[in-house]
Amino acid sequence: MTEISNFAEPLHNPIPFRHPTMGLPEPWITGDVHRMRTEAPPPVRWLVEGLIPAGVPGVLAARANAGKSMTALAIGLALAAGLEVMGRTVSPDAPRGVIYASLEDDEDEFHRRFSRGVALLGEDPAWNHQCGLNLESRFLPLFPDRCAGAKFGLVNQWTQLAERAKHLPGGCGLIILDTLSRMAEGEENSASDMRAFIDAISALVQSSGATVLAIHHVGKGNDTPSDKKLWQRLHPETLRGSSAIEAGARFVLTMAALSAQEAKLANLDLEEALRGDFVAFHLAKMNAAERGHTALLQRRHTPDLGAGFLALHPDSDRILSVIRGEASVLKLLKKEEVLLVIAEAGGLKDLDQRLAAVRLWPDSSNPKGQWDKMLTALRQERLLEDPRLTDLGWAKAQTLGCDPSGRKT
Repeated sequence: MTEISNFAEPLHNPIPFRHPTMGLPEPWITGDVHRMRTEAPPPVRWLVEGLIPAGVPGVLAARANAGKSMTALAIGLALAAGLEVMGRTVSPDAPRGVIYASLEDDEDEFHRRFSRGVALLGEDPAWNHQCGLNLESRFLPLFPDRCAGAKFGLVNQWTQLAERAKHLPGGCGLIILDTLSRMAEGEENSASDMRAFIDAISALVQSSGATVLAIHHVGKGNDTPSDKKLWQRLHPETLRGSSAIEAGARFVLTMAALSAQEAKLANLDLEEALRGDFVAFHLAKMNAAERGHTALLQRRHTPDLGAGFLALHPDSDRILSVIRGEASVLKLLKKEEVLLVIAEAGGLKDLDQRLAAVRLWPDSSNPKGQWDKMLTALRQERLLEDPRLTDLGWAKAQTLGCDPSGRKT
């Protein structure tokens, strides 16, 4: 019997095939199938590891006054300053330039928010004088000149934004559109109108190379406190308007305030919860990788630094684990299952990884490949440092139900 070769192995072909249609004057980019057939696919590129992908269009959605704009601004400021974003690393080769197109707040209000946001950044131990200089060169806020008579919908403005992005020192990594409704022309519930907006975002992404994040609202039934569970309120289908918005976005970030019941379950201050001060921030959709990262944010109040902003809660993982409840253990992400297996074994050193992989992926033709993929994800999140889990990894495993008594040092 003839042995079937592994389809992933490059076949000997010294002369790459050139498709006869390549180079024709059409508005299409011809894919290189020879490269796709003979080379490993490129890894997913992240702007902020495990949270914001690089070079794709996305949406950040929440109800009114939940803190969408302030959170987007905080992300942009940290990125441009050269700091971590929400406790997560920025890819070393990612451009740090940021454009913030503000169509809702004027320059004076933006100035006030900017000042409070920079004060909050000053709490980061890594903040220094250079971070402030980085902001001046890398962070570009834009405001519409209504007297100019121009149309400020993205269909008309994407080329101007792309040109601005190309002139940012070191390149542009993120363009924030505040808000989608102010930059999309037509009716939000119209699929054809929203497709035109999504096409403009995609053109801006392709031209600039940056991630484009449009700030948006959630629909009726999700814009006020409700009886829905937190993970239902964070679902990408809560976006307001046509489903073409969610379909066109390559990733969706959602935000939802904890209910009084959820706050009580986690022993959080009830009065603060009723004000909407505890907000879950969730990667609800990610086309090219595993979705599911969630962080708990807490609102700052006067006279605290960064009043009005949402900052990462120091006990985020534990609180979210409590809110998920015992049922969450039965619905773990594969990455979390791998983390628990490593924790139960005390590390990778004494673990039969192939056997563990087969147990977790019994129906896969390549369980070890799946396992290795999850190990890479754990390393990127700084949960694993071969052959042991990091302190952060052990803390995460403990929130998922692992008994730390078997921990090896």
